[in-house]
Amino acid sequence: MHDLLLVPHIVAGVVALLAMIIPLVARKGGRLHRRAGWVFVVAMSGVSVTAFVLAILRFTMADARHPNAHAFGFFLFYVATLTAAGVSSGIRALRFKTRTAPHRNAWDLGISGANVAMALATLAYGVIDHRTLFIAFSLVGLTSGIGQLRYWLRAPTSRHHWWFAHMSGMLGSCIAALTALVVVNAARFGTRTFATAIWIAVPAIGVPAIFAWTAYYRRRFSAVGSS
Repeated sequence: MHDLLLVPHIVAGVVALLAMIIPLVARKGGRLHRRAGWVFVVAMSGVSVTAFVLAILRFTMADARHPNAHAFGFFLFYVATLTAAGVSSGIRALRFKTRTAPHRNAWDLGISGANVAMALATLAYGVIDHRTLFIAFSLVGLTSGIGQLRYWLRAPTSRHHWWFAHMSGMLGSCIAALTALVVVNAARFGTRTFATAIWIAVPAIGVPAIFAWTAYYRRRFSAVGSS
């Protein structure tokens, strides 16, 4: 079962990696941007669903031959939650772009809350099991999950609120996809799969890039609004 699920998981991951490049460079809101974006969303949804099942299977495989199976399964479940929450918030922000009041939809609050809950569980796991990687990576989920909850539970203060929520969600999912690619090929880089540096490398570059890109568009929208 585990090996059978690896095939669609890998295929979906490759499609997502190829598709994510187009929306980044295509004209925002254009036909190419939207179509490639939906390919990315569908592919990443497939990655998340298969990752959830693979995580559960890995968690039940712990034995002498797989000493890190519990930890790997737990961490994979966390990353799948992180990815699913990012894709969901990015798409749902577009659907509710015209809202003017707090948004309390059960799905949106639920998946964002699950993101925070899994991040806290990962932090606790890391502290108890002395895993620096878990502690460090839990901050990504806490930051994104709390940000998602704040976005839904507060009334929009800018007419471009949906733009930033969409961009953050999609770019966060891109970071997850790239991180997975780097980790899968960790051995090629001469390091261990659970080496902290290999997991943190992409987020360490990607997260500041999201903040920088967000700041750029805030300045751009502000300049247009004042002109």
